[in-house]
Order: sequence, then C-alpha cells, then structure tokens
Amino acid sequence: MLAPAGHPEVHQLNCRAAAELPAGGSLRFEMRIQVPEDAPAGNNGLFWELDPTGAQGPEAVSGLVVADH
Repeated sequence: MLAPAGHPEVHQLNCRAAAELPAGGSLRFEMRIQVPEDAPAGNNGLFWELDPTGAQGPEAVSGLVVADH
C-alpha cells in the first residue's frame, strides 16, 4: 500500500519458475504497485506485508518519493 493516497493491493508471488534453493542461497523477485493519480508529490509511505493467512505476517515499511508528472 502507498500511503496516504493508496489502497491495499493483493498479489500472489509466482515462484513456479524458481529453481531449488541451496542452503545459504537467495532469490530475487520483482514487486510492483500502482501509484494513484492523486498521490501527493514528495514523500509517501510504502508498506509491504507478507500475509497469506491474515495472521499479520512479516512486514516492511519504507519511504517512496512521488515525482510530479
């Protein structure tokens, strides 16, 4: 979700093409969100949450700068 103008978006990570992960290995995935037309320019909050069961899973909070068009 992008705050203050965004709304929660639900996505499912597609890992089918990923190979088996060895111990100590890592994979990188790309995630995208929609930036609403009415998002204020400047600093906005960006919230990611891994929550497949609704149990308040791990989350990350960051900042995002929206540039004027």
